[in-house]
Amino acid sequence: MSTMKDVARVAGVSIATVSRVLAGTAAVTDSTQKKVLAAMEELQYRTAAPVRPVIRKESQLTAVCMENLTSPYYIDLLRGVEDVLSISNCSPLLFNLDNDDRAFAELTQALLSFRVASVLFIGCGDILSRADLEQFPELPAVILAENTPSAPMPFPVVACDAAASGALAAETLPTAGGTVLYIPSVGCTAPEEDPVFQEFERAVAAQNGMTVRLSAEIRQLREQLPGLLRGTECPRAAFVQDNETAVELLHLLRREELRVPEDIEILCQQNTKLAKLADPALS
Repeated sequence: MSTMKDVARVAGVSIATVSRVLAGTAAVTDSTQKKVLAAMEELQYRTAAPVRPVIRKESQLTAVCMENLTSPYYIDLLRGVEDVLSISNCSPLLFNLDNDDRAFAELTQALLSFRVASVLFIGCGDILSRADLEQFPELPAVILAENTPSAPMPFPVVACDAAASGALAAETLPTAGGTVLYIPSVGCTAPEEDPVFQEFERAVAAQNGMTVRLSAEIRQLREQLPGLLRGTECPRAAFVQDNETAVELLHLLRREELRVPEDIEILCQQNTKLAKLADPALS
């Protein structure tokens, strides 16, 4: 018997989109609705309730402010955000702040011009900590961040415990008595301002291991890595923040004729589609 998950796979949409088509409670484009209905027919999917026509209502705008639109991690988050907003009859209005204070100043005026009903910040903790939020429009806003912003926020904050991920990574990797590499995300803060690194380094040291923090800039990584790999004690593992850098590390290790995971293990904090396409797949 076919399921909603099967319909979503054949139609090339999310399960939430299939649910919206079945319920007819939120706006779905005609082309998307046709794909879902065609997939249901192909799979002979049957539901207890009849498929109701989509009721088109005026949609409210929600400003979705991204820290870095080029990151696959944020692209995956954006897909989930769009699914949830559409169920609530909201349309996303995308802003890429790119950690630029001028972009944030322009955002304030844009929110008023477009009559935005609410705001979602994805990342953006650093720029929000620097901003003069007293001038920000009084709109419902939520911050989804990897770390809690350093300054008090007038909005609700949903934050991941990034520091805990560093300790957990050290427990997962073979760090006892050996050398372990740590590679932050591109543009990451200094070591003393990187809670993931601090917890990872502390946990590795507790197992009598040593952490070497490398640059996430590809050119610098290519310069730093060979000397470490050809030293008297080759690193046994690497903890990498983002998938793109992890894939680059895979290529560099292969160039040095090292096998992953037999010679050196790689653990990546992100889990985007790129992780599955790597050879071997990233964990």
